[in-house]
Order: sequence, then structure tokens, then C-alpha cells
Amino acid sequence: MRYLRHANATTRALMKRITAEQCAIVLVNFNNAADTLQCLEAIYGLRHGPASIVVVDNGSKQREKERLFAGWRTIADSFGKATPEEHVGSPDSAYLSQSLFVAMDENRGFSGGNNAALRLLLAEGARPNVLAVWLLNTDALPRPDALDALCQRLDETGAAACGSTLLYMDAPQVTQAAGGSSFDPWTGRSSFLCGQKPLETVRKVPPETVERRMAYVVGASMLVRRETFAITGLLPEEYFLYYEDTAFGLAVRRAGLRLAWAPQSEVLHKEGGSSKATSGPVTGIWRSVMIEKGLQEPVIKVGNLNSLRTFADVRDAVRAYYLLVTVNPTPGEYYNIGGSYVCKVSEMLDTLISMSTFDGKISIEVDPERLRPIDADLQVPDTTKFKKHTGWEPQIPFEQTMLDLLNYWRGRVDECGEFLQR
Repeated sequence: MRYLRHANATTRALMKRITAEQCAIVLVNFNNAADTLQCLEAIYGLRHGPASIVVVDNGSKQREKERLFAGWRTIADSFGKATPEEHVGSPDSAYLSQSLFVAMDENRGFSGGNNAALRLLLAEGARPNVLAVWLLNTDALPRPDALDALCQRLDETGAAACGSTLLYMDAPQVTQAAGGSSFDPWTGRSSFLCGQKPLETVRKVPPETVERRMAYVVGASMLVRRETFAITGLLPEEYFLYYEDTAFGLAVRRAGLRLAWAPQSEVLHKEGGSSKATSGPVTGIWRSVMIEKGLQEPVIKVGNLNSLRTFADVRDAVRAYYLLVTVNPTPGEYYNIGGSYVCKVSEMLDTLISMSTFDGKISIEVDPERLRPIDADLQVPDTTKFKKHTGWEPQIPFEQTMLDLLNYWRGRVDECGEFLQR
């Protein structure tokens, strides 16, 4: 917290007033035309539209690329908006159409895709009327006032960048993040602010309370002033996927600039839609708690339930690490540490549902987007060498791990008022 207090104490404001009509929106697509087209429809439904929209296709398959461009043109026509044009030419083109499609020849990652659009928008003479850029994930659906609220909060605070209230797409009354995350520079861990809190509770939280703890704005929805990029540079491309928003936010703070949260800027966000990631067991656990509390419909969406997985309790793992460095440690040696309990994902889900206090029936739905093209074969770590060296054995049964995780998330949900008390 010392790092963040120092950064907060040295913040300086950027005071130029910004409206939605002075913003550009950047979307980066990778083999996800369906979500991107839905996002574009939501953008055209904004109460006040942007000056420019740039969609970057990050090396998708040709069919997906064609589907996206054709679909965008159809949507734009249905809303009576400018017809999207495909960008041809150098990045310093003096003219950019209002709706621009940029096709990359390869996947350059989240930062690389966004930076391609930023270089076009920020080039001298290209779009001088664009005073801020909204970096928005393609798996996000902004509500009609989302961009206006971001602009208003930037004006109120003089911040360099501002984040939205991110809500879970299939549980829109639950908050994924209030604008951004906290960050511990000693451990490298971050935590969504107001994550998993009921929306009605988060709406009552003073934004200043959240902004004091904000180390970076979550990249799923981030409005950034034009001059911020001149001070900090573009997004760091050494991070291909994930952590680029963390690094960018920390650079903003080091420059003495403010970060803000616009509570009224509400954006529905899928989990892993842009990266095509899938949900893991922990997601299923906290969703079951949302169902218990009546905060989500009694439905859990899943991928391949037949996948075999090995599990180990993190407390057993920490004890293993402790033994590794205290029981005759041998420099240069390597050991496998992992669980030996094997079960199908369906068995894990059955265990979870059996522990739920929900009275009704919880439906299980297979979501095609959560199915991995290639599911890794079962891999059980051989811990024989480590066990022989340290005498370590896992002690916590799988069922106890599941119950403890359920109780942890039950406690988190019951702490709805923690931010109001600070």
C-alpha cells in the first residue's frame, strides 16, 4: 500500500473536457466474430456515439475475418451509420474513415492489436478531434450510457484513464470489477475491486473509495485520454495476453496521473470471451454461491465434463514448498509437486451441487464456447522422488477442499458492505 499512497499523493490532473463525440472506440478481434458483432450493435446503441470506431482483426482465420467485416457493414447499414472501410496504406495516413477495419497478418496479442489502432488514431493529422480512446473488449456489451458516464467521470476527476463497472454477462446483477484492481508489488497479486459484489451494493459505494485502492484499470473497458499515451507510451507489447493493463496502469501511476472509476458506466462482460479462455472449478464454486444467495439463475454453464483432472489442495502444496526448503535442501535438484486425486470434472460438479444449500434444481448447460478445441490428456505428476526426500503426503481430502472453498466464497458474498464501512 505504500507504493500506492506515494503514487496517489503525487497525482496531477488533466483538465481538458471530453464528450462521447470526441472519443474513438477500439475493438481487437481474434476468431470471435459473433461476440464482436454483438459488441458493435451495442456500440451503435449508445446514447451518444463516438467520433470513430476501429476494429482490428488480429490474424483470424480468413472465414472469420470475412464474416466480421461483412457483418459489421450490415449492422452499420441497419443503424444508418457510416459504412466501414478496410484500411489500406501506412500507419501515418492523414485520413481515417469514421469506421475502419484493420486486418493484421498475424496475431500480435492484445497490446499489439490495440497499438495498431492507436498508432493510426494518434498519428499527426489523422484524427485531431479524438481526445480519448475507449479500449473495449469484444466480449463486452456496454449499456447505452456507458461512454457518457466514462467521459463525465474523466471530467470530474481530471484522471488519465477511467474504468467501467464490469458485470458478469450471465449474472448481470453481480459485479466483476468496479473499474479496476488493487495490486501488491511485493507478491505481484491483484484483486478486482468490489469483485463478486451485488450490483445494488456497489452502486452505493463512493467512487473515491474505490479509486484510492485502484492500481490499474481493467483492460476490458478503459477510456484513456489522448495525452496519457504521449506521457506513458502505448500498451506494453512484451505482454502478449494478460497483465498489459496492469503494466499500463502502473506506468500511469508512476507518472503521477490519476485513475478513475465511473460507477454509472455499466458493461456486461463475458469471462475469457476475447481470449477464448474457459472457466475453471473456482468459477463454478462461486457461481453456485451466487445461486444460493438468489443472485443468479440456477444454471451453471460448463465445458467438457468428461475431462479428467488431478487436484491438490493449495495448503498441501504450501506445506510441500516449506518442506522443500527446510528438509535437507539440495541446490540444483528438481522435484514434482502435485496432487494424485483424479476425477472427472462432472464428479467435481456433482460434489459441488451436493454441498449446495439451494433448495431447487441447479441446471447444467454445456456452453460450446467453453469447449477447448484440444483437451489435454490426463497428466498425473510423479511425486515419488519428493515424497522419499521429505516424507510429504497430501493430507486434505478433496471433499474438504471443496467445502472450504464454498464457505470461503459464502463469506465473501456476505461481506457486501465492506466497502461502505471504509
